[in-house]
Amino acid sequence: MLNFIHVNASDLTRVEVLMHTLARGDSTDGLGKIASEHIGNGGKRIRAQLALTAAKAVDAEIDAAPWATACELLHNASLIHDDIQDGDQFRRQKKSIWAEYGFAQAINAGDLLLMLPLTAVDRLTCPDHMKWNLTRALIRRAQAAARGQALELSIRQNINSTWAEWSHAYQGKTGELLALPLEGAALLGGLPTEAAKILGNIFRKFGIVYQIWNDIGQTLSLTKQTTPKDLSSLGILLITHLQLQPEDSSLAALTLASKEGCPRAASELLDRIHRGSGIHELLERGEDILETIRRDPALAAYPGLQELAEDLATLSPLHGQIPMQSAIASYS
Repeated sequence: MLNFIHVNASDLTRVEVLMHTLARGDSTDGLGKIASEHIGNGGKRIRAQLALTAAKAVDAEIDAAPWATACELLHNASLIHDDIQDGDQFRRQKKSIWAEYGFAQAINAGDLLLMLPLTAVDRLTCPDHMKWNLTRALIRRAQAAARGQALELSIRQNINSTWAEWSHAYQGKTGELLALPLEGAALLGGLPTEAAKILGNIFRKFGIVYQIWNDIGQTLSLTKQTTPKDLSSLGILLITHLQLQPEDSSLAALTLASKEGCPRAASELLDRIHRGSGIHELLERGEDILETIRRDPALAAYPGLQELAEDLATLSPLHGQIPMQSAIASYS
């Protein structure tokens, strides 16, 4: 069975080595060391595993390791910039790059990693026209990811934002970089560009599901000492709660009224979110999206990709945690 969780370790090692090699460059400049440090701080390498496994699923004869490397480098570039925008001082239990080296060098490191995927694509042993199609896919989805991130930032504190806006943002900021490995693997397997794009777009929907899981997991991890900043990052869960409990809109407005907000209001709103039905509503929506992915006819011709979608669906951040009801009960 094709299971991307069990990708050949030697293939992932080659991806890891190439990532560090490209980040460091031909010289020993300080920026390369910073970028390599960020790469070395860990991560599940999900996008690399997606690329490697999908390439096997479509019977690609071309070595997909450089493509897997390109996808991971782009993802890591987005993480550095994301930490700056969110003001997150830690990434993977270590200081984020901006917290360690300052905003300016973090921006430089993110920019470097943003350019390196093109170099990784050039390492592929495939015809130039295929490299061009891969480059076009990479640029298109990178642009869409940036637009998704920008949309999320613009609606984060808008209590009147909609499910459509949030799902569009999540498919952009997260989904595009999950779709990219699939689209590229399909191109390496010789599929026409439009067919490869369609397969990638199926996996783009995982962006919504992952963010739903993330919002719920973050909510369950918060305590009564939560801050207004914590609440503003709950994204679609907060909006779903307010749609179901519109009487809490004034409380949400008070919580998000300013940069500092009102901590007491934040604590009360979190309590009401825990006791409301928004979490369950979002879980049901997430399951509906997963079912849509499973039933997509475009996957029927590729059993390996169907299995890959099933594997990806099991990677919920809530997987293995204590039951939701127990988590909510322990809060109160």
